[in-house]
Amino acid sequence: MWYLSEMSDAVEAECRGPHRQCQACGGQTIEFRETLYVPRAGRPVGLAAPHACWHCQGRGHVCEAARRCTPPRD
Repeated sequence: MWYLSEMSDAVEAECRGPHRQCQACGGQTIEFRETLYVPRAGRPVGLAAPHACWHCQGRGHVCEAARRCTPPRD
């Protein structure tokens, strides 16, 4: 995960979007990430689950900064 505090230059922190395709979901607005599933009985298990892409927030766009904005910019 990238954080703005890791950026050495304030100019890098500026979001240069929007862009035609999201780097995380390929423009589909859904990305599959590992999700922790905790059953009532037994051990927790990591499963791949669909999520709305937080990089493009459903618009098919992504931050173009060298390190992505966290949280994503509108």
